[in-house]
Formats: sequence, structure tokens, C-alpha cells
Amino acid sequence: MTLLLALLLWAPPRPGFLADSVNYLPPINPEMHISSTFAETRASHFHAAIDYGTLGKTGYPVYASRGGVVHRILISPLGYGFAIYLKHADGSFTQYAHLKSFSKKITSAIDSIRLSEGLYLFDRVVDSLEIRVAAGEVIALSGDTGAGPPHLHFEIRSPDNRAINPFLVGFSMPDKVPPQFHGIAFEPLTIRSKIRGRRQIRTAGVQADGSEYRFETETVQGPVGLAVRVSDRSDNLRNVFAVYRLQLRVNGQVVFTSQADSFDIADHGMMRLDRIYPLLVRNRRMAYQRLHVQDGNTTPFYATTGNGGKLDLPPGRHAIEVIAEDFAGNRSVLSGTLLVESPTPDPDSGVRVASVPIRPDATGAGVRTIGDLLEPFHNFMVFRRPVDSLWVGDPATYFASVQAGQALPLTGDRSVGRTTLHRLYPDESRRLTTPDGRMMLIVPKNAVYDTLSAAFGYWVDADGPRLMVWQPLEPFRRAIRIGFQHPGDVYTGLYSESNRFMGALSMDGYLTASITEPGVYKILSDSLPPVVGAPRISRRGSDWILSVTVQDNRSGIDWTTAKIWINGRLGMPMTTMGNRLTYVYPGWRPAAANEVRVRIDDRMGNRADVRFTVPRP
Repeated sequence: MTLLLALLLWAPPRPGFLADSVNYLPPINPEMHISSTFAETRASHFHAAIDYGTLGKTGYPVYASRGGVVHRILISPLGYGFAIYLKHADGSFTQYAHLKSFSKKITSAIDSIRLSEGLYLFDRVVDSLEIRVAAGEVIALSGDTGAGPPHLHFEIRSPDNRAINPFLVGFSMPDKVPPQFHGIAFEPLTIRSKIRGRRQIRTAGVQADGSEYRFETETVQGPVGLAVRVSDRSDNLRNVFAVYRLQLRVNGQVVFTSQADSFDIADHGMMRLDRIYPLLVRNRRMAYQRLHVQDGNTTPFYATTGNGGKLDLPPGRHAIEVIAEDFAGNRSVLSGTLLVESPTPDPDSGVRVASVPIRPDATGAGVRTIGDLLEPFHNFMVFRRPVDSLWVGDPATYFASVQAGQALPLTGDRSVGRTTLHRLYPDESRRLTTPDGRMMLIVPKNAVYDTLSAAFGYWVDADGPRLMVWQPLEPFRRAIRIGFQHPGDVYTGLYSESNRFMGALSMDGYLTASITEPGVYKILSDSLPPVVGAPRISRRGSDWILSVTVQDNRSGIDWTTAKIWINGRLGMPMTTMGNRLTYVYPGWRPAAANEVRVRIDDRMGNRADVRFTVPRP
């Protein structure tokens, strides 16, 4: 075995919680099938667990996979819903999420806290309660709280909060089905890079023959990166899974390997660098996994022979093989040819862009062309040599020359707005404004994974201001704050184009909100409180419960404020189904007529505080 191959195959010793002597029991009846696997693509992150489908039903027993202490309890209508975190003697954790309810032991231990507060949202470390459970003990019933249909989300976390692939400790599923390739992408990486003569990401289909796949010869120039759209299935299931291992070989030599064993929970957003982000945002179901390490990506999945798997090959034909493997060892191979041509200089169009400092607000930094300022495969289409076009906005607008920090007018129905180009650096925090000062951008330190070019600006149409933050290559690593000078009242907020409420903080005369992705944002008013439906009283076992539907079609419900009293007694929240809240009143019996008070706010602070008289059923 060569030293190079040994380095690619080397793995560090397994920590104690992954040792063969440590036994993990199935957290649910093992006849329930695994419906999602580790490191799958989610909207903005890696999936940190395996999921068990529960046949579209709720109420199945959930067992402690290992003995331990209940470390944390989470109750929320969003995300994980009802969740339990168990801490084990070696410091590791297991997590069980989307539960319907907790066991009597756990419920009785936390009820006193929940009854005293009466709030729907509950997220508490409860080590001090010393709730101990044994391996195999029933700790909850499966449910559908939070995101998604009925299922059980099961995680293993290391003592330092790394998500661990549960397949590493013996969890498995019947699987004799090899992975499937659905497409391949070619990504230009430098100013010299072209795919079929263009500085744009190109996707191509593949042809299948069993587990053997081929792509047509692709012509490239300069350094490029490859990516594949690939998935896996298991026996007799329609569920689509992530592959476990990807490997790239060039002319028979391994240059890149990705293996999904673990990642730091704090870095779960690195998924957007592991995948080609511009393609991901167009269609979340069309994720292309990179076969190279994108700058700024610290996910520990990868082993490379140098250059992070990026290909800068000499002119000629090069044999490409991509091997996809699932955890059961089933594998498929995609092969084809890269025809590498010598980079050709761009023709001089006679139109030259203005010289600009690479840091427009710095002094004495030297002068470079705007072609050094912007990536060549952004929609700006700016080249290192003289350029023949610069496109900004939708519809596109042509500019022959751009000065540093110059505002670029947007055309058509965006005629009022102005856009400014800027360079963002990971090690810098910046506060930027448009030339007229109306729009502001606050970029904290380490908000970007790598040095990026970005544009921001606004326009005004019949529906009001629209704020644009444009950077199509990568997402933001940390939230940035956008703001707009707007004379709106206390009920005015910032929303995404899909009407998702982003925030409404007043700062230095600006209406501001935090965003984590580029996009277009709008300003809307919301002065109406949530709508509260008529409460219902019913019986569940020995307890009486009250349920009520609440709805807010603009900024959304602020679940932290929800409280319900019946005959002056504060209720304890149980579950939510959509917008229906359910509260329990232990030991209470309804009177012939019951006075119910419901108090809840929306996220703009509009409060509904309504009273009902509800008869005993």
C-alpha cells in the first residue's frame, strides 16, 4: 500500500462511546424502518441523525438507547418539537425528537416547573433533577411535534457536541440497493476557468447501465471542481437517502474522498458549502455534492491528495471516475472524460472597466481592476482582462465602467433603487450604506466563509420598498443585519419575498432584521393581533384538557407568550397540532360554565387577550 493511499484510508482510534463494548439499543420497535439517514441535505444544514418512520401514526413507545440521566427537555411547536436529551456516563448524549409525550417519570419531574411558568416553549437543562433511566426503559411516545410528519429523530452526540453517524454503532437497514447517480456538475474555480468556453457552472445528465454510469466528454479550461447529484435507497422502501462515501479518481489515482461519519453541530450549516450553493437555492431537491473542498469548509468528512480535490489538469484527455458507496458497501461508479484545453485569453473588446482598489475604503492599498474584485462566475460576468459587459439587476442592466463604491441604478420597475458593490472579508466587520444612506448593511466578523463580492441596494415599487442583498456564490456563515430608513410605525417589519417574518428592530433610525441568506426583502405592516378560536374542553384519561386554535397570517405567533387560564387557573401546555394548542389542568374538574382566558402575541407584539365562557361537555 502506498503512503498516499494509507493516508486516505487512515482513521483515528474510536472514542469510548463508539467502542464495540458499548451497546446501543434501538430507540423504537426495530420493525419500524429508517426513513432518513445521517448527513442528508436539509433546507440549510446537514441532517444530524437517523429518522424512523412510524407508519403515519403517533404513540409508539420510545426507548432509552442507553442508560443515563435526562439532561435536557425541549418543548416547542417548531423544529424538534418535544425532545429528550440523555447524558451517558462517558459524557456522550442521545437525543429523541418529535415526541408526542414524555414518560410519567419524566413528566412528573418537570411538571412543577412547567405549571409554575405556564409557557408553551420550554428548553431547559435538567441535570439537577437527577431523572435516571435505564437502557430499554420507555421514556416517551413517538409523535409529530415540530417539523415533519410522524417520525422519530434519533441522534448520537459526542461529549464535545459532535453529531455521530448512528450506523457507526450498529444501526442498520436491509440494503442491497446500490446508489444512483442523477447528474454531474462542472464548476469554474478561477478567472482562467471555463466550461465549454463559458465561465458558468454546467450540469449534465448521466446514462445508466445497472450500477455503472457514464457522462459525455466535457471540455474545460483552467481549474475546475466536480460535483454529483447522487442518492441511495434501501430494500423495498421508496425513501431516498444520502450516500455514505464518495470518491473521485483521476487517471486511476484517488484525489478526493468524502465519508460522512461526524460533524460539529455548530457547523451543520457547512452543508451549503459541501453542496453547490447556487444550484441548491434554485431547487433544494437538486443538491450537487462537491468532490472538492470549498474554501472555508471545515467539515471533517474529507481526505484529499492536495489542492482539496480541485482539478488543475494539463491539456489532454483525463479519465474520471466517481465512486458512490452506501454504508452496507453497495457501490456505483460514474465514469467519463475531461478534455482539458489550454486557457485562451479573452478578446479585447475595447471597453475597459475603471480601476478600483481591492478594498475601496482602505488607503494606500494599491489599485486593481474590478475584474480582481468580483468572482468570474458570478452573474456579474466580470473578467480580469477588459470586459464587454457587467450585468446587475433583473431585468439586467449593462454597465461599461464602474468606480469603487459607485451606485448602480436598477432599471424597469426598480428605477428608484440603487445598488452598491462591495468586497467582504472573513476577518473584517463592516457597516455599509447605499450612497443616499437609506439602506444599511451590518456585516459582523466571520460572517462569510471566504472573501466574497456582494451587492446590495433597494428599489421602490407600488407595494413599497424592496431591499436586495445579492451574493449568489455562497450563503452567509453568520447572520448579517439589513436596515432601511422607513417612517413606519411600531407595527412595521421586514419580511422575505415568501412573506416570512425576519424581524423589526429599530436601530439608529433604521428598521432592521437579521438574515442568513442573500435575497430580496420587503417592508410590511402588521397591526392585527392573532385570531383566537373558541376553546374546547375534553377529557384525556384522568385529566381534563383544553384546546384552542390560534392563527396569525402576517408576522406569525410568538409562542413564548402563550398562556391560557381556566377559572383563574394557569394551564400547562401539552402539544400542538398545527396552530392548535392543548393545555392540561391536573386534578381539575370543569364546572357547569367555565371562564377561559387566552393571551397570546404575534411577533410584532400585537396581543390577543380574549375571554370565553365554555360549558362543561
